[in-house]
Amino acid sequence: MAKRWGKGTTLKIQTASTTYVTVGQIKAITLPDQPADKIETTTLDTTGIFKTYTKSWVEPGELSFQIVYDSSASAHQQLATLHGTTDQQKSQVAFGGSTVPANILTNTVFVSGLSGEVPIDDLISCTVTLAKVGGPGGYTST
Repeated sequence: MAKRWGKGTTLKIQTASTTYVTVGQIKAITLPDQPADKIETTTLDTTGIFKTYTKSWVEPGELSFQIVYDSSASAHQQLATLHGTTDQQKSQVAFGGSTVPANILTNTVFVSGLSGEVPIDDLISCTVTLAKVGGPGGYTST
């Protein structure tokens, strides 16, 4: 993927088998961190003074984004509805608004968090967290 800036990046949530809705008014997106557990393999006969490890389970991670909340926006309403279900759907992040499959990150997710902020001197905002289901996801067009 070429170097890009974030402006124009879009996030879409699947609402039906082949239908995606674009989430509007996003201020920032935090991409998933996927830490791996490690298992210590050091034994009494390990050479040297350093502990040894092997890789274990990998956390699929979460994707979160902050929006300027608009209760009349259908995508914002859809996210609130999905938070109250166990439904899984796909999300797509198109970096820089790209339509090139290599620049679109697709994951199966569910809405795991929804929190808001109503400051006295700024816009009402909401942070949405999407928990990834299983594997690493990937750069695909669907």
